[in-house]
Amino acid sequence: MSANLKAAKAGMTPDVFSDDSIDLELPKNPVWVSVARLAAAAIAYRAGMPFDTIEDIKVIVAEAVSYAIQYGAPQGRLHLRFDLSHDHLDITLTDPTFPLKLPRDRNGSSYKTFVDGLFLIRGLADEVDFDATPGGGLTLRIRRGA
Repeated sequence: MSANLKAAKAGMTPDVFSDDSIDLELPKNPVWVSVARLAAAAIAYRAGMPFDTIEDIKVIVAEAVSYAIQYGAPQGRLHLRFDLSHDHLDITLTDPTFPLKLPRDRNGSSYKTFVDGLFLIRGLADEVDFDATPGGGLTLRIRRGA
């Protein structure tokens, strides 16, 4: 257990405050996926999360950003928000240009394909919620505990 988590559980103030939020805005270009991934790892590390959790968070963020880039409009920007708590990290990805059209599976189902695309994220995160409407944008909310 990290020093920050021990301090938080003992009622002491850790180095990272539970009300801290970090915002990151990136161009919708695959070259920036690694920046989002590294920023997420640094935030999780600073929050005192264990190594395995940090690795999961890196994959979660890379998958979410990649998915938004793959299926959204090629132009525009992605907004990532990281909200820290003493026992979890909330990640919110917002893409106002997503989706132009939802991808379809072999049977013509766009919703099933969209949800299946989040399969890895759902497997690594504690909670996943999303709002996506054609032309209305995407908001993906993810929670990962320590």
